[in-house]
Amino acid sequence: MKVCSACKASVEREDCHKNRYGEYICKTCMAAGIRFSRLRQLDYLVNKKRRTLRRIAVYAVVLAITTFLLVRLIDDITSKDISTSGLSGRPALLAVS
Repeated sequence: MKVCSACKASVEREDCHKNRYGEYICKTCMAAGIRFSRLRQLDYLVNKKRRTLRRIAVYAVVLAITTFLLVRLIDDITSKDISTSGLSGRPALLAVS
């Protein structure tokens, strides 16, 4: 036996439908046009938004860490001492050709 979320009547499982919000709606209520209760729909939407915001926050943190590491890598590469040439040991700008 299941309890209809709309009319609160006890009905057999085969005489009701489980909707996407997890509620059981009896066939009588469905015939009257009732598909869900507002309170459960609101709860479902709040949880859906919470999951979406959590996912966005994780992506933002991963993006921030990746950007930080990439900038640090580029800074390390460009800050190396490249003022001397590898062959003569003299500064590259002062090297005599």
